[in-house]
Amino acid sequence: MLGPAITALQAFIRTAAPAPTVPARWANEMWDDPTRFDDNDNPIDASGDPRSFIEYEVIGGENRIASFRTTGHRMWRHPGLMRAYIAVPSRTGTAEAFTIADAISAALERVVIDISADQRVRMQDASTAQGVAWMDRGNYYVLMVSVAFEFEYSA
Repeated sequence: MLGPAITALQAFIRTAAPAPTVPARWANEMWDDPTRFDDNDNPIDASGDPRSFIEYEVIGGENRIASFRTTGHRMWRHPGLMRAYIAVPSRTGTAEAFTIADAISAALERVVIDISADQRVRMQDASTAQGVAWMDRGNYYVLMVSVAFEFEYSA
């Protein structure tokens, strides 16, 4: 049962987190910002050169019960990992990627997103990794921000 957490994270990123200065999307979704794309569906500028962008994804872990009570009052925790892949064109340096990574980390670290009275997402600390494998790695330098979280709910 990770759907409510993913919906809450997407809403938080789109509304409460600082707006990125580059196109952003969630894995397997269309771009929010209508723009030009190359043959690999990556944003390009008016002259056809690669643009920086962000792609988000959520990876779920194994659900576990946190407290035993009567049915409807049991507390469950579903761990997960939210990742932001920040891609900047190759040979343009890393400053833009790290600036975006810092903004994403600051917006998400230790945030609690209350979904309802018995559902919440608790974000943990962010970490950043360089040199991430990417399908178009030849065209982009990719920096990954990972933020672990726990989705807590009663059932």
